[in-house]
Amino acid sequence: MLVLTRRLGEKIVIDSGRVIVKVLGFHGKSVRLGLEADEDTRILRAELSPEAMESMGGSADDEDVRAER
Repeated sequence: MLVLTRRLGEKIVIDSGRVIVKVLGFHGKSVRLGLEADEDTRILRAELSPEAMESMGGSADDEDVRAER
């Protein structure tokens, strides 16, 4: 696991720019992140991964989040 410290407005670039993560803000213990990615890049919260959804009796496709352009 790579652990990075970022300040408000700073970005992390993944896979030669295919995914960009930007720190948008903080509120208490929560951090608000923005993700930019190609339209065909699937982005899921870990708790909504296919394995987790199946264990809850749902489908990961029901909660799929695609990057907005």
